[in-house]
Amino acid sequence: MNLEKTKQFGVFYTCYTELEAVEYSILAFRYVYPDIPIYLVSDGGADYKDLEDKFSHIVTSLENDSRSHIPNLTAETFCTNENQIEIKKSIMTLFERIKSAIEYCGNPEWMMIMEPDVLVRGELNFPEHAHLLGSRVNSGLSNELREVLSSIPGAIDVNNWGVTPAIFRTKTFMDMCNWIEETPQSFAKLCEADYRLSYYDVTFAVLFGAIGYPEIFNPDIVECFRNPNWQSSWHPLVHQFRGKYPKSGDGYQGTHVKHKDGIGDYWPWEVKDD
Repeated sequence: MNLEKTKQFGVFYTCYTELEAVEYSILAFRYVYPDIPIYLVSDGGADYKDLEDKFSHIVTSLENDSRSHIPNLTAETFCTNENQIEIKKSIMTLFERIKSAIEYCGNPEWMMIMEPDVLVRGELNFPEHAHLLGSRVNSGLSNELREVLSSIPGAIDVNNWGVTPAIFRTKTFMDMCNWIEETPQSFAKLCEADYRLSYYDVTFAVLFGAIGYPEIFNPDIVECFRNPNWQSSWHPLVHQFRGKYPKSGDGYQGTHVKHKDGIGDYWPWEVKDD
């Protein structure tokens, strides 16, 4: 393992009540990266304090719910004053948590956002020319949002996105946060232009774009429901792994269950524990 490479990133882990899935993914991550620091926040869900006794270089926190309102937003309702307040609050809460994670991780060059459906099964790559990595598999942001971006000095057009798992340079992230603080009206216009902005795969693509940095395709990523052969593929970064998720019949109410286009408990692959 390249020790210099392992020093350049940290992990912000956000989760809810996916206890078995979270521990499984951290165990897999620790097999590849035994010393990379992890800052885990439970967003109004379970208490993960016991993980601090099971793994090294990890701190956990149970904090207030910042997301439950978001899956209920629609193109027809997101512009109400109440919903706009919730959108901005959710985004800024995420960013404040990431800032805390950056500090805990020792201000690394890069940060990665992990969730319970993310598996790291090999060493990751951090391209020198990139500031934001993602899959770019989605397209079709609103014309209104793209018009707002076109009015912002230095911004670039964004119509493809897929920033999950998100990997980004910490300095550029801080520049983005400073831009929001310095130009709150532009940030507000973006929030009012597309109801999907509060989903972080869109959030990062758009707000990095607002300060002139594109999302770069990350070839490390494979998604289970887009590549049915993901188990035998070479990719070190797996997304949409839900083999260890709790079931909705047991009361689980995570985003992929609640969302109107979600796939619920569907998981067609067998998971074999080592």
